[in-house]
Amino acid sequence: IVNFFKDRNYQVIVINPLISKEHKRTLRKTKTDKLDCFILADIYFKGDYNKQSSFDNKYEEMQYISRYLITLEHNLVRIKNRFRQLIGLTFPEYETIFNNNSLFDEINLNFIYHYPHAEIVSNKRIDALTNTLFSYYNRHYNYYANKAKFIKSMASNSLTSVSTDSIVCNQIKELALFIISEQKHLVDLKQQLIDLCKDDKLFNVCLSFDGISYLTAAYLCAELK
Repeated sequence: IVNFFKDRNYQVIVINPLISKEHKRTLRKTKTDKLDCFILADIYFKGDYNKQSSFDNKYEEMQYISRYLITLEHNLVRIKNRFRQLIGLTFPEYETIFNNNSLFDEINLNFIYHYPHAEIVSNKRIDALTNTLFSYYNRHYNYYANKAKFIKSMASNSLTSVSTDSIVCNQIKELALFIISEQKHLVDLKQQLIDLCKDDKLFNVCLSFDGISYLTAAYLCAELK
């Protein structure tokens, strides 16, 4: 509807929902009858609204990305929680091996993708585990050999709830790849939002406050316009 009127050179004002809520006693949700029209007109003449129509499309794009980022991050939290639950069935010690939330580092997720179950780790040779780690990490080979021995020792004492041929192992592999992909996607989207906002005057104002990061400043620009 907004674009329809804009294309025909009408001035369009989008009223903030918070403003309409302040008039809730007389303003119905449908906003279609005569009384509602008078109330909307009253809001306009009092100037009690956010003149969003005065901003260009760049701010709309910024807000679309901002809202999309929030949605994706909320979804990713749910997926990560599900991933942790499944790991608890196949190799709960992974939470200890990859501690301090490093469980979701790309290199660790790749290792779990190859070895989603403690029994699979137990049946692998130390050098095979080492080579898998070495192919993703960038440190000395002996470091990974020691880490592989540690992982295998943890696997040999692990109490699992499902077998290696359980569908749970396939789900872990799928979720590991999905989390890797989504985390990369989020990084790209965040940089895209920052690039859109960095020339905005408000962006530098926000950065002048201690503790405000580039991303937080970009979120503020997208929402405050």
